[in-house]
Amino acid sequence: MAQQFSDDELKKRLTPEQYHVLREAGTEVPGSGELLFNEEEGEYHCPVCHSLLFKSDAKYESTMPGLIGWPSFSAAASNDAPTAFATCCAGAIAGQRFGAGAAAG
Repeated sequence: MAQQFSDDELKKRLTPEQYHVLREAGTEVPGSGELLFNEEEGEYHCPVCHSLLFKSDAKYESTMPGLIGWPSFSAAASNDAPTAFATCCAGAIAGQRFGAGAAAG
């Protein structure tokens, strides 16, 4: 079972924006995120437990209403990653993986 952290511990480990998104169901304004236009090769990890969630080769710019303006990924980094990327230790949704059809559209 994944390690769980108290809200106080998470406030120490996360930036205020990360805490707001991961624990208070907050979000960035569409199109404002620093990773939206990031084209560097690499990996995306949970900011708390550092579990690998996504790889940059699965990142795409969505044209699906409701997803425009946020980084989108067509696949998890591995089969071990959950479908809804609940950061195992923060107990929060960090993103949602959609099937290949979503990438096209």
